Amino acid sequence: MHFTRALIYGQVRLAETQTRSAGAPKPAVAQ
Repeated sequence: MHFTRALIYGQVRLAETQTRSAGAPKPAVAQ
């Protein structure tokens, strides 16, 4: 479903933003 895909994409993007702030090269996303 598009909703689930958008939700996962949003979480990944949020994790990327947080890791970039921390200075990590890539976000570690579980799930």
